[in-house]
Amino acid sequence: MQNEILLPRANVSVPHFPNYNLGILQGSSCDTIVGINPIHINKPPNLNLFYRPQGQTASITASNLIGTKGTMEIYDVQGKMVHREVMKIVNGYYTRDFNMTGMADGMYFVNLISSGKRLSGKIIKY
Repeated sequence: MQNEILLPRANVSVPHFPNYNLGILQGSSCDTIVGINPIHINKPPNLNLFYRPQGQTASITASNLIGTKGTMEIYDVQGKMVHREVMKIVNGYYTRDFNMTGMADGMYFVNLISSGKRLSGKIIKY
């Protein structure tokens, strides 16, 4: 064929990466539409502790924490700090399996400190 022009095909499917951030169209009636702000419910921080005698480990799990870093402190019954470490908070969660091998049987207090807030709980090693 002579003088053949190849035209691009029309895309009849939904685009894979549409640009929804087109901005305001001045004079449009859509300028008055207001988006709905998400509702943020502040849940209180939560600390779960339990001891596993098989491996002599303490499972430490905290949720709804604020910030990205904090401090974990473990004290014995006499108030002596037996362990301290910096904890990394990911998306408001902190999880740690703490090895208690070599520590005496008894009660221990766990403090998690993050953004000025303190969570406390106790673990009984046996």
